[in-house]
Amino acid sequence: LLVAPNAMAVSSYAKEKLGFFFKRKVDVVYHGIDLNCFSPPTSPRDAFILAVGDITVQKNFATLIEALFRLPDAKLMGAGKRVDEEHAKELDRLVARLGLQERVIFLGSVMPAQLADLYRRCRVFAFSSTVETFGHPLAEAMASGCAILCSRAAAMPEILDQAGVYVDPLNVDEWTNELSRLLADASLCEDLSAR
Repeated sequence: LLVAPNAMAVSSYAKEKLGFFFKRKVDVVYHGIDLNCFSPPTSPRDAFILAVGDITVQKNFATLIEALFRLPDAKLMGAGKRVDEEHAKELDRLVARLGLQERVIFLGSVMPAQLADLYRRCRVFAFSSTVETFGHPLAEAMASGCAILCSRAAAMPEILDQAGVYVDPLNVDEWTNELSRLLADASLCEDLSAR
C-alpha cells in the first residue's frame, strides 16, 4: 500500500482525510449496493423510524433516543451489532431511564433480506452518525426509497446530496422537530423518496 502508485477513497471527504498520508493520486470510488436486494416497497410503509449501524459511540443513537422520548407516538427500530458492549449497555440504561423499552427496539445483526425488508417498511430512515467516510446505509436507504433524516456531518451530505433532510448530529431539538415533521407529512416523505 505504501508504494502503490494510486490509491482509492470511498468519498471526497475520505480522500481529503487521506491526503496527508498518501503523497500520490487518490481516486474517489463510491460504494455500490445490491439492487436485487435493496429496492422500493410495493405496499404501504409502517409508522416506525429505522436506524442502521453497529452500536458504537459515533453512530450517535443516544441523540435519536432522546428525540424519540419527545415524540410520544413514535417507535424506533435499530439494526446493527453491539460492537461496543459498554456503550450498548449505556444505551440500554438510557432507554430504561426514559421508559422507552416498548418503543426502542434494537434487533442486533440482521440478515440482508431482513434488513432490506426493514428499509422497505420504515416510514423514516434516520442516520444520526457523527462521522462516516461514506455511510453505506444511506445508499441502501436511498435504493429502498426511504425518506431520510441525516446528520449534516463528514461525508453524509456528499453521499445523500438533495435526497434527504439534514440536522446537526448532536442537536436533539432539531432531530425531534424534523422527525415529527417527516412522520406527519406524507407528501414530503414521497418527495424525498422520489429523490
